[in-house]
Amino acid sequence: MKTLLSFLLCVSIGTGLPAQMISHFTWNNTADGPLKADFGPNAVSADSDVYISANGAGGTSGLNPGTTTPSVNLVLADSPIFDVNGIDISFDFQRNESMGTLFQRGFFILGSATSVSVVYRTDNGAGGFREVSSGAVASFTDDDTRNDDFENIRFVYTPSTGLGELYHKGVQVWSDPTPVPGRNLYWTGAGNIVMGTDIDASLANLAVFDNFLIQEVEGASLPVSFTDFRAEAFPKQGLARLHWETHRESNNARFEVERSVGHQGQWTVIGSVAGAGNSTSPRQYEYLDEQPTAGSAYYRLRQVDADGSASYSDVVVLHFTSPETPEAPRAFPNPATHRVSVVDAAATQLPAVVNARGQRIPVVGQLGPGGYELDISDWTSGIYYLHSASGRVTVIKR
Repeated sequence: MKTLLSFLLCVSIGTGLPAQMISHFTWNNTADGPLKADFGPNAVSADSDVYISANGAGGTSGLNPGTTTPSVNLVLADSPIFDVNGIDISFDFQRNESMGTLFQRGFFILGSATSVSVVYRTDNGAGGFREVSSGAVASFTDDDTRNDDFENIRFVYTPSTGLGELYHKGVQVWSDPTPVPGRNLYWTGAGNIVMGTDIDASLANLAVFDNFLIQEVEGASLPVSFTDFRAEAFPKQGLARLHWETHRESNNARFEVERSVGHQGQWTVIGSVAGAGNSTSPRQYEYLDEQPTAGSAYYRLRQVDADGSASYSDVVVLHFTSPETPEAPRAFPNPATHRVSVVDAAATQLPAVVNARGQRIPVVGQLGPGGYELDISDWTSGIYYLHSASGRVTVIKR
C-alpha cells in the first residue's frame, strides 16, 4: 500500500493556475537525437551539427550547437496544439553570446542572448491585437567557462487576469503593468516555433539549452490553489516521492495521483490522498510511489471536489533509473581527434559505426573491461554513430 502523509506548512509560493503540458524536451538520451521530444511533437529540424552532449543543466545532458555554427535553429512545426489562449513557456540557457533570439513564434519573442525580455500580443476584443513588450528587465550572465551556469527563463500569460509575467532564475522580474482581464493570447497560426536563432557565440560545441517546456494555462482559478508540486527519485529505495502544497482549498474531497509513461498522454490513477475540504491555511501533502517506472514518467494531480467536479495540476516529470538498470554508454573525449574511449559495461564486442550519411565505417579498436577504445585517426571530420547492444553513442571527430 502506498504511504500517504499530510501536514501543515507555513509558507506558499506560485500562481496555482491549472496547466496542461504541450511540449517538453530534456535532451537526456543521446540515442534519441536532438529532435526527439520527451512529450508532445518532435522537432522537425535543427542545424546540421546540433547534438546532445554533456554539460547540461544540473549535470545532465543538453542541446549543443556543435562546431560549425553557434546557432541551434531547433524548429517545431506550426500546429493547432500551440494555438492556446494562455501559455507557460520555460527553458534553461547559458550564454557566451552578444546577439541572438532564444525563442520565437512569429511576432512572439522570449529572450535574447543577452537579455531577459518578452514581446507578445493579446486579443484587443475588436478583431485586432494589443502588443506588449517588457523591454530588457534582466541580463544573462556572460560565462566564458560554461561550467553549468544555466539560468532559467519563464513567461506565463493568464487569460482570466490578462496578466503576462516574466521570471528569471525563479524570481519574477516583470509583469504587465496594465493587464486587460479576459483577453486571449493573440498568436493563432503564428507559424513555427524556433529556438536559438542568429546566436553569435565565441564558445562553440558546448550545451546551451536544456529543459524546454510549454504548457497551456487555462483561464479559471482552481478550487484548490496549488503552490508547489514536485517529484523526487530515490533509486536505492525504489521509491518516487511526490510533494505538493496548497494555499487554500474549497470543497476539496481528494487528490488523485496520475502517472503517464513516455509521452503518449495516457494517464493512470496510481493512488489517492484525502483533501482538507475547506481551508485557508497552507497545507503540505506527500505521496510515495512504491512502484515507479524506470525512465521518464510524468505525474499530475486530479483534484476532485465534493460535488465530483475536477481540475488538474501542472505536470511534473521524473527521470527514474533503478539500481539494476545499466548505465547508458558514454564516450570521452567527445569531440575527439585520434582516439575515443567508450564506457559500456555490457559491451562484448566492438560497435558497428556509421557516419552521418548512414555509411558503414571500418572499426579499429580494442575491447576491454567496462568498455572499449577506438582509433579514429583515419576518420574524416564529422558526426559518427556507434551502435551496440547497450544503445547508440554519438561521437564527433574533429
